[in-house]
Amino acid sequence: VSPAPESRIGLDGEAATKTPLVALVTPGLHVAKIEAPGYKTTSRQITAIKGRLVVVEVKLKEEPAQVWFRGAPGAQVWLDGRLVARLPLRSPILVSAGKHRVYLTQKGRVPWARSLSVERGGTLNVNVRLPVTVQRFISYGLLSAGTLGLVTAGVVGLMALQEEQE
Repeated sequence: VSPAPESRIGLDGEAATKTPLVALVTPGLHVAKIEAPGYKTTSRQITAIKGRLVVVEVKLKEEPAQVWFRGAPGAQVWLDGRLVARLPLRSPILVSAGKHRVYLTQKGRVPWARSLSVERGGTLNVNVRLPVTVQRFISYGLLSAGTLGLVTAGVVGLMALQEEQE
C-alpha cells in the first residue's frame, strides 16, 4: 500500500495496478515498483512467507516543483522570507508543492511580490519586470546636472585663465 494519491504498484515487472495490491505469490524475494503522479518512483524488495499476509506501506517522496524566474540581472529572489537566488538563474529553484510567497528586489527598482501556487513535479516560468523607481530617475537627473555644472565650470575656468594670460 501507499498513501500517495493515484499510486500504482507493479510486482516483479508486471503492469502496475492501483493500490492496495493484494496478490498470491510464491514464497521468497519479490520486487515491487511503486509510482504516483508528482512523486518519485521507488522499488522495494519484499520477502513473501508461506501462509502469511505480508503488509508493506511505502511512503513516496514528493517531486519538487521547478520555478524559473527571468528578469533584471542582479535581482534577488526571496522565497517564503528566505533569500534563495540572484538573477539570472543557472538552474530552476526547487520548491515543495503548494502556495509560496515570492519577492524579487533590486536597488533602484520597484520590488515585485506575488503568491505562487505550484504542483508536485510541475514547472513554472515567471517573467518579472522591475521598473526603475522615481527616486532613481531623480538621482540620474541630479547626477547629469552636476556633471554638466562641472563641465561648464571647467570651460569657464579655462576661458578665465586664457583671458588672464592675455
